[in-house]
Amino acid sequence: MTTSKNPGYKSYIELLQDKTFVQWRIAPSEEVANYWENIIENNPQLKIETLKADNYLKKHFSEENQLTDKNKAELFNSIADFISKKQKSRPALIKLLPYVIAACIVVFVAGGLFLHQLYKKQNTPLTTLVEGNTQTPEDIRLITGNTISTFKQDIEIKVENGIAFIDEGSQNEKKIEIEDATTVNKLIVPYGKRSKIQLPDGSIVWLNSGTTLEFPSEFAGEKREIHLQGEIYIEVATDKDSPLYVHTPRFSVEALGTAFNVSAYNPLELAAVLVEGRINVHSNNNKKEVLPNEIAIIDEMGNISTKQTQTESYTSWKNGYLLFEDTPIAMVLTQIERYYNLKFRYAQNSSLQNITCTGKLYLSDNIDHIMRSMSLLTNTTYTRKGNAIILTNEQ
Repeated sequence: MTTSKNPGYKSYIELLQDKTFVQWRIAPSEEVANYWENIIENNPQLKIETLKADNYLKKHFSEENQLTDKNKAELFNSIADFISKKQKSRPALIKLLPYVIAACIVVFVAGGLFLHQLYKKQNTPLTTLVEGNTQTPEDIRLITGNTISTFKQDIEIKVENGIAFIDEGSQNEKKIEIEDATTVNKLIVPYGKRSKIQLPDGSIVWLNSGTTLEFPSEFAGEKREIHLQGEIYIEVATDKDSPLYVHTPRFSVEALGTAFNVSAYNPLELAAVLVEGRINVHSNNNKKEVLPNEIAIIDEMGNISTKQTQTESYTSWKNGYLLFEDTPIAMVLTQIERYYNLKFRYAQNSSLQNITCTGKLYLSDNIDHIMRSMSLLTNTTYTRKGNAIILTNEQ
């Protein structure tokens, strides 16, 4: 996307005709955000028009009636043709604007976030719905024997021949000698950070925020074993004579050569999702085989159930975005908490409980992009004061 210093727009009506502008305000990718922030910086008169556009979007998304995806696509095609022939007047364009916006959404919904309000919004006094704070950042820690190494940024590690090669980015590589083959190492990735590690057998593991992984310096014997608290995605190196086990406090996953995601943050989030290959899930005395494109869910009693699923919804985090399908917004905010090292508090009887999310949420370095999108689509006001993040409802 090329940068435009003078797009020629003068009013919020013209801005809302541009589907990339609507995407920027609702569900921006990094590229779209940079593009429009550059435009606004070079055209400060558009700041007021952008606020007017935001107010219009809030009003639009708070309305009860919504078009089907098919109707949105048909409307977009007809409106695009209508505009291209320059047969528009300002009153007519204002009347068509809700359908232009709806049509724009269907164009980028596959690459953006779309929130659905399940119940009609009530007129209520101005109240705080969600209040959050950024937390004190913690370092990533690698513990090998009696040695503790800390890292402020995301890292990639390769364990080979008794040495941990650590890539800190910017061509900065560090080497740590591991004392002996029997050493159990621990990689601790706090909230707000991510890491990647290649284990001694060649298996590759992506660690999500808030994850602790224990692994040996070398794999020996009939089993390869690692221990997990949190969430990982792993591509297991094939070894038919030595299955790999991922142990969590409540269940274990057995694999030979495969790719899967394991989530074990707390007793309410215990699951294994298989992308390819074959795995067995063990819990108490229960065992369940999981097939590709299935999720195994472990309940509090250790019972295992499986069902078909869209695996990308559980693995997309390692690629820099989250994918949702009718996901309650509280669960969305929980993932945002982990990724950005935030802590949210919810008001009782918050209207946000009636909202679900569908689509992609790009995980940029700028938390303001994420919270602004939610603000617009939930008809709330987002403010940030220092480390405090607040969502209030509209009067």
